[in-house]
Parts: sequence; structure tokens; C-alpha cells
Amino acid sequence: MLPEYRGHKVGEALMRNAERRLAVLGATRLRLAIVRQTSRLQAFYERLGYQAGESRTFAGVFFPILLMEKPAPEDGRAAC
Repeated sequence: MLPEYRGHKVGEALMRNAERRLAVLGATRLRLAIVRQTSRLQAFYERLGYQAGESRTFAGVFFPILLMEKPAPEDGRAAC
């Protein structure tokens, strides 16, 4: 996110919309992966209800990945 748009809840609105749409498509759990060392990004997703899971490394990727997940919103169908 560009610095001038931080704090305006644009990222949160985009994520909430995507989460609702995934729920409409039948998703029951939402999972994402971030670079483990990005504590600011991890905190953002934690504020949205994601929980940190395991940390992994992948062949060809030169930094550890943190997996995060949460249940899909139950009201996804009504919200879209």
C-alpha cells in the first residue's frame, strides 16, 4: 500500500470484500502466506482475524513464509 493511502482502511475493505466473495463461492477457511519478517503485515492480518500458523521454507524461495488462516465469514452470501 502506498504510504499516502495507509490508515484509510482501503486494504481492510479490499480484504473484507474478497473474504465475502470467497465465502459465497463455498470457502470455509481462508488461508494466506506472507514473508515471515514482515511484522507490520502480520499485525494487519491479525487485526482482520487471521491467526499465525506454521512457518515454512520452500525450494527456490530465499525467505521463510508464515502461513495464516481464519474461518470464512458466515454471512458471505448476504454481504455480496
